[in-house]
Amino acid sequence: MQARAIRSAVNLTCWMTPPLMAEIAARWIADGTAARLTEMQREQAARRQAIAHAVLADHDVRADRFGLHLWLDLPPEWSAEAFRTEAEHRSVKVVEGAAFAAESGMRPKNVRVCVSHEADEARLRTGLTILAGILREAPPPSALVL
Repeated sequence: MQARAIRSAVNLTCWMTPPLMAEIAARWIADGTAARLTEMQREQAARRQAIAHAVLADHDVRADRFGLHLWLDLPPEWSAEAFRTEAEHRSVKVVEGAAFAAESGMRPKNVRVCVSHEADEARLRTGLTILAGILREAPPPSALVL
């Protein structure tokens, strides 16, 4: 009985793409707006990745040139949890690699850093500089990896 009601509700809410959105998308594709917006986003992502790679040049960073995030590998003395905690203490948010692990219990020694969320590139550079500074420090005694 509930399955039928749920199926009906799902069908009513997502039966098709809203016609207005489909029309806008079709027009943007036809007139080149979609391609221009895509290129603008790629250029911005590449610029932000260049900033990140410059600021974090002395550290292990992996990213796609046009990606909206990067992976920052941590030195042996830092756990991902301790690094995330220290970064948050300094008002910079990162996500532990474990949040993206395929298997529960995996503890990758890296963090994911988003380079697209912050609207102001100067603030992005400041946040990345803070992360680079943390990497040059020893973790607090309570966070040492044993």
